[in-house]
Amino acid sequence: MIDAQVERLARMQQTSDTRMQRQVDELEAQVRGAERARHAKARADLVATHISRQQQLKWKSDAHKQEELERAHFASQLGELNERLRNEELAKTVHERK
Repeated sequence: MIDAQVERLARMQQTSDTRMQRQVDELEAQVRGAERARHAKARADLVATHISRQQQLKWKSDAHKQEELERAHFASQLGELNERLRNEELAKTVHERK
């Protein structure tokens, strides 16, 4: 009878150990899945940051190019205005000498 009880307790212990091992395996799988998700999110964030930085550099470059074009246009307009004023001044001087 004691042997039967010991055997029964051993089977209960074996069942309990098996159940506990399954729970441990399940938790480890969940942890691995969470770690993979965290790493994937970190990688995606890093890529987004890189792309954002690249975009900022492109915008800065585009703004610099646009500024240079505007300066060139302004200089051209200023040159044309200066030329027109010189011609008017010359015409006025010629008219006054007559």
